[in-house]
Amino acid sequence: MNRNAFLFSCLLCLFLVSCRHKLNPDELYGKWNYVKVESLTNPEENLSDAEVKVESPSIEFSKNGELTIIWGRRVLSKGKFTLENEIIRYVEELPGGATRPIPFLIKQLSGNQLIFETMDREGTRITAIK
Repeated sequence: MNRNAFLFSCLLCLFLVSCRHKLNPDELYGKWNYVKVESLTNPEENLSDAEVKVESPSIEFSKNGELTIIWGRRVLSKGKFTLENEIIRYVEELPGGATRPIPFLIKQLSGNQLIFETMDREGTRITAIK
């Protein structure tokens, strides 16, 4: 590839990245019910539709920056979050006053559908609807 074609390709990539839809926190606020839970590393760990229905998991983002995850109709996790581009920076509140940072990558947020992934070694993709 000649130098001009390479420079053009780089500029085109930068343009496409800069045109990406910037997420608005208002789009995220509210309760999202999980409809699909998938392992990114081990498909055998994917939850069936029936398991998701029984556990009735959800995630709720409040305007005051609080985040609550419900699993099995009980609070599984609670803490604070901020939105940084496509990353939800969640700080989970643990017993005894300790905290743990858990980042989530938003893959899609459109209308009433949210798809996000945990950013850990195992990786889980969640599809949720409002």
